[in-house]
Amino acid sequence: MRRLLRAGRPATCAEDAKREDPGQFATGHHGEQQGNLTHDAAAHIDAIAWTVAGKVRAVDHAAGQGPDLEFAYGASGQRISKQVGTVIGAPGTYREHYIRDAQGNVMATYRLHPNGAFRLQERPIYGSSRVGLYAGKVDLYPATQLVPMPQVIPVFDALLRYELTDHLGNVGTVVTGRLLPGDGAPHEAEVISAQGYEPFGSLLPGRNYSSGSYRFGFNSQEKDDEVFGATGTSMTAEFWQYDTRTGRRWNLDPVPVPSMSGYSVLGSNPILHVDPLGDTWDISQNKQSKADAQSLVKKDNQKYMTFTDGHVGLNFGDLSKEEIAGLMKADEGLSLVNDLVSSEKKFLYGATDFALIRDGEGAKAGIPMYTIDSGVINASEGGKDSAGGHTHRPQAGYDGQVVIHPDANYQEQDASGAVIKKSRAATVFHELAENYQRTHHGIDYQGASGAHNLAIQRENKWWGKSNMPGKVLEGLTIPKPTEERKPILKGIIDKYMGNP
Repeated sequence: MRRLLRAGRPATCAEDAKREDPGQFATGHHGEQQGNLTHDAAAHIDAIAWTVAGKVRAVDHAAGQGPDLEFAYGASGQRISKQVGTVIGAPGTYREHYIRDAQGNVMATYRLHPNGAFRLQERPIYGSSRVGLYAGKVDLYPATQLVPMPQVIPVFDALLRYELTDHLGNVGTVVTGRLLPGDGAPHEAEVISAQGYEPFGSLLPGRNYSSGSYRFGFNSQEKDDEVFGATGTSMTAEFWQYDTRTGRRWNLDPVPVPSMSGYSVLGSNPILHVDPLGDTWDISQNKQSKADAQSLVKKDNQKYMTFTDGHVGLNFGDLSKEEIAGLMKADEGLSLVNDLVSSEKKFLYGATDFALIRDGEGAKAGIPMYTIDSGVINASEGGKDSAGGHTHRPQAGYDGQVVIHPDANYQEQDASGAVIKKSRAATVFHELAENYQRTHHGIDYQGASGAHNLAIQRENKWWGKSNMPGKVLEGLTIPKPTEERKPILKGIIDKYMGNP
């Protein structure tokens, strides 16, 4: 069982194994037999209760040391309510409810206040991902009077909150939608908060400013400031509760990496890696990319896959480690997804007719996929590609990237030599398995023990293996874009390249 050793230093598996008392942490933390933190004497937390799915259910503080907290979760395992204080009605207490769409994205939060008022609190704003929120509040109950609502409800610029993030998704600055007269410039943004972060997410002393609270921060995750009573010290995501001061999660990683402590985060390299859900692999946000990811896994096991805002995760609920290991052994596709999700490297997959990548020198490159004969781009910062170099490099912020044209058709031969259609899933499996070898292990494409041959060996153990693993017949069909699609495609690439 892996354990947290001391604050500020990663714990290795060997060190974890040396702990004689499996429930005692060196810092005054205590854990249950499942490995989840149960109390923290230094933080005056008397008890931490967990659900069977490994989610924090309640946090009880010592008397006078902070409010008690309760959390509730929906069927998908995502948070649907948070209560601050045991009894709603006392000063400083409230209960917050989260309304989510079918993909799990928060669409609105509502708050029940001590005086009984029920208020629409915030409404997140999304582009391809969250870009901010609207902080305009609406009292729903008790209503002082019935007010006819106009067909178009005005949006006040001063209540818009836009988050400016770095390459890791950390919220560095929050501005409103209002422009102020500038000093020597016509207009400048109205800044309501700005902060710098320590490597694992604590706020830099003297390097943070706020004139109003903002829900999200480090790693683009939601803050639970009530846990430790200080801003940005506790973060929550779908698969963890996280202490930014120690750089450690409260619960064991649901998809463990054998060479790392189950409490470590971000591969112990927060300067390079990001994990917005606490356990993810990124894909493009379209139906084909999601279908391709699901096609790797047996249908009965697809229920363990989660898809949220372009992030793929694995949630095994209350299955034991032995049960999870059995699933992995019987489903090589699930094992591959687990490898991509749990690797300290960052992967991106897209079933798109364009590739937003970098060239061999590291400069941005936008490529229409119909111009690629194979309809596939396999880019890695690790091992060399089939040409013996790095013809393409992944998009900034990623270590490995695979793009496959969504309408590419591939062929192979069956046992009799007849030409048949090759399953798309087999192509996706091979390319991702090869990219994993190059990116995670740094293995070059070529050679008997190269990434290509290792991917073929892995496909041979996969339940959906093709007749010709790692090979396709000539005569590929890569459709060209329609006349209507061409200007859209150009616009996507121009925007990425920064062209006017």
